Amino acid sequence: MPAKKSGKSGLSRRYAQALFQSASEDKVLDKVEADVNALVEAFENSSELRLAASNPVYAKADIIKAFAEVANLLKVQKTTSSFIELLAENRRLALIPYIAEEFYKQLAEARGEVKAYVTSAVALNATHKTNIQKALSQAAGKSVQLEVKVNKAILGGLKIQLGSELLDASVQGKLERLTRQQKIATLKK
Repeated sequence: MPAKKSGKSGLSRRYAQALFQSASEDKVLDKVEADVNALVEAFENSSELRLAASNPVYAKADIIKAFAEVANLLKVQKTTSSFIELLAENRRLALIPYIAEEFYKQLAEARGEVKAYVTSAVALNATHKTNIQKALSQAAGKSVQLEVKVNKAILGGLKIQLGSELLDASVQGKLERLTRQQKIATLKK
């Protein structure tokens, strides 16, 4: 993560841990996950929400009231509603996307899941995705969730990141490695 987000990341992680722990204790993890999904979607789709969450000009009481109404409209669990109120009181609502990301990581870890990021030059069909997911799950010894994106610049093949491991089986990566080897060979002459 970029350095400027490191403060947000640490703070977001702590808030996510608090939400995760509270949802676990209340035995509503799956419901809170759905609430977080709905909240993130509302946040992403509403510039007014994002502005209200990040603008210090608005009175704290107005922000708390507005986000209580958002929670009510989304019909979230009491655990989630209380959490949103806490964020509003502490003026941390702008961290919602970061908190959600950290919450999802903790949820995946608790479920024994890991996320793999797959980049291909062309869109993968369902069969390819399933085969990649099965192979990665077997290699990792955990359930793997895929996040697939298309990047034509890799020319062909795949790039797969699983945790801190990166497998670059792309044409672009092979060409870059060949170019480096050729430069090294030229320098040794």
